[in-house]
Amino acid sequence: MESKGNLKVDNLIKGVDDELCSLHEAFFLCLKNSFRIRGIDLDLNGLYQVSKYLTEPTKEKVLLYPDKYVKEIPLTVDEGVLKLSLVSITDLLDNLLESKFLNSYAVSDYLLNVLGEYACRILMRETQMPLEVSLGNIYSSSSQFYIKFLSTCRLLPWLENFVTLHLTEEVNRNIDINLEEYLLKANSMGTLRNYTIDERVQIFKEEFKAGMIVSLMSRYIIKNYIHRNQTPVGHIDGVKIVKILGLEGNTVHYEAYNCVISKAESLRSYYQIDEDKQHLFRDLENPKVSVTRGTADLYTLALNNHIAPFDSEILCYFNPREIVKKEFFTDDGLKELTLTAPECVYKLLDEYGVEFDRVLFKKMYHLENM
Repeated sequence: MESKGNLKVDNLIKGVDDELCSLHEAFFLCLKNSFRIRGIDLDLNGLYQVSKYLTEPTKEKVLLYPDKYVKEIPLTVDEGVLKLSLVSITDLLDNLLESKFLNSYAVSDYLLNVLGEYACRILMRETQMPLEVSLGNIYSSSSQFYIKFLSTCRLLPWLENFVTLHLTEEVNRNIDINLEEYLLKANSMGTLRNYTIDERVQIFKEEFKAGMIVSLMSRYIIKNYIHRNQTPVGHIDGVKIVKILGLEGNTVHYEAYNCVISKAESLRSYYQIDEDKQHLFRDLENPKVSVTRGTADLYTLALNNHIAPFDSEILCYFNPREIVKKEFFTDDGLKELTLTAPECVYKLLDEYGVEFDRVLFKKMYHLENM
């Protein structure tokens, strides 16, 4: 096919170099394949130049589908939305008629080829319709089927706004997808390993300092494992907004604030209670923040992406790519606002009158315009 030009990947990965890792490489190979079908060469060299976790092509490959399969991906259109459903092995057999595609990673590779083709269509302005992918119980049951698909969508803002992945409700209840992705990304980055206490102290001093507002999560470990390694996943059973007070020896001191619910949401909950029982819940009518002081032991404390297999707590920055919808009282009345996680935390702390270093917070999370 005659070449119609060249593209560089650089513009597609701006601002994500701190999280880009081998978990996402397969998607870009699929995207390159879809551009190739159109006679366009997508230069992926920039992929290996911006990330400290992905410095060269890895040995792990994705099965790139022939042109006829990529062109004929069976996406249905329903009320302006492109849809793909994989409920049983029959659905996969209907889409993959050649047995060589039915290996143990067939679903994962297939979804990545779908995502690469869809992303190409978006970038080429061949479609502007959103994509919804629904997986049944079988394919929802293990993250190995969809974690690369999901993590890539979450990584790239220009793609996340268009793509939705639906898993079965039963799986959503039983699997902590966010924690699985976090651990797999850490594994891909090479930061999922055992650490000496000296290493932990050094990492803490490099990435945290007194006055920072961060998240402290409690991890409950249960007996299930990430695919192909022996790291227990567990689930997150508690999240705190904390201000770091300092490090003494191997102990992190912090101040925690229980203000994850806005005053508007608290008041809404109050008025949903029967009037004859509202007097029992006056704290919801006029909520106040409670402040507690606590400590975390560095021996079992993960620090951002640096985590050991059995760490029971995770201290990390709020993710600026996480989008939150929350109700707040504004000058224009009650509004549901769409905010990044750091923006939401800033508004909550401000609403409850928490004392914190606003300049440091805005600089840390690049919110200078707030």
